[in-house]
Amino acid sequence: MSKRNRHKKSVNKLMGSIRQSVYPPEVRIASPDFEKDRTSIIRLVEDLIQSLKAKKVTVSADEKTAQIIKAQSDALQKLEKDYQQQIRLMVEVCTGLWRIEQNVKIPPGVEPNDKQRRANRHVNSLLDKVRESGFTIKDHTNEPYDSGMNLNVVAFDPRPGISHEVIVETIKPTIHVNDHLIQIGEVIVASPEKN
Repeated sequence: MSKRNRHKKSVNKLMGSIRQSVYPPEVRIASPDFEKDRTSIIRLVEDLIQSLKAKKVTVSADEKTAQIIKAQSDALQKLEKDYQQQIRLMVEVCTGLWRIEQNVKIPPGVEPNDKQRRANRHVNSLLDKVRESGFTIKDHTNEPYDSGMNLNVVAFDPRPGISHEVIVETIKPTIHVNDHLIQIGEVIVASPEKN
């Protein structure tokens, strides 16, 4: 199994577990088994060949091969499209979880109430699951800024009293899956005021 296929499989499992984690265990739907889908596609192609034989249609070996290749190609394109949609969904899920984390984060020295503690625990639990699946969510706030960084700078904010450029706000985090960049972060950078 190639690295890309393993990656797809882990993303698919993650998607299924995240979607179903909000429901009680007794009503959860099992995550899709793409290996079984592949088997059913192969079975469909075999059935197609059998039906052609049953109808005594004379088809050359090259045409049969072309039909099989076409069916497999179509199936692979559909899987690739589904995979891309799942990655886009996971980017939105990761970004949303990161934003929720920013809102429920308990500042040091503040005693949280039960509701805040529960919300914080649930968000951290989901973020741990996302990270276990190979996703990395990077907040760049308070990092020194360098023009060579792979970030989209939304604005430069000149401020007095600073000597170097620093990221003061992360609008969207940078997201990687298995060390592959899938979302470039968006930030606001404070820069030294020009005299």
